[in-house]
Amino acid sequence: MVSSTGANRRFLITGAGGQLGRALLEEFPEALALSHADWDVTFPPPETAQSPGLVLHAAAWTDVDGAEDDPQGAAAVNVGGTRHVAELDAPLVYYSTDYVFDGRKSEPYVESDPPDPLSAYARTKLYGEAAAGEQAWIVRSSGLFGPSGTNFVRTMLDLARDREEVAVVADQRTSPTYVGHLAAATREVLERPFGIWHLTAAGDVS
Repeated sequence: MVSSTGANRRFLITGAGGQLGRALLEEFPEALALSHADWDVTFPPPETAQSPGLVLHAAAWTDVDGAEDDPQGAAAVNVGGTRHVAELDAPLVYYSTDYVFDGRKSEPYVESDPPDPLSAYARTKLYGEAAAGEQAWIVRSSGLFGPSGTNFVRTMLDLARDREEVAVVADQRTSPTYVGHLAAATREVLERPFGIWHLTAAGDVS
């Protein structure tokens, strides 16, 4: 992989067994892929993770409701884990979420909008953004879905197979984003300066 500056980069993907991590590996097949079994990011980096040129940090606690029951566990992954990744002293892409906002805005959020997290999960993701350090692209996305892992689309499909009607909250709006598209768009983010970038599919749904 050649960066925009012409320097060769050795890519590392954390959380490579998750839905986003798998999509990133398809987009960056030359990367070193470490799943949770290879590196539990709540612990310091293993020898196999040393000296990467760039880290695509997809390892995360993504259970929003579960974070309310175990906020310390969520923080250990999303905040402490990101600190451990930052210890590699390599540029990194930190994948964040629209949950860092309170949802009261009637228009799409932009990068300059002030965060206002309302849940334990959201707070850990926002603190994780800070833990990523200055050599980081903070990529906030929304409603990730893909062919693997747990996501809203797969949950609804599974419920629809067993029920004639599905009861679900209708007071939220999101821009469902396919993980394959997010992984491909990561290449464009890497050509931009470090900082916060909002990256989702077009449109929105309730």
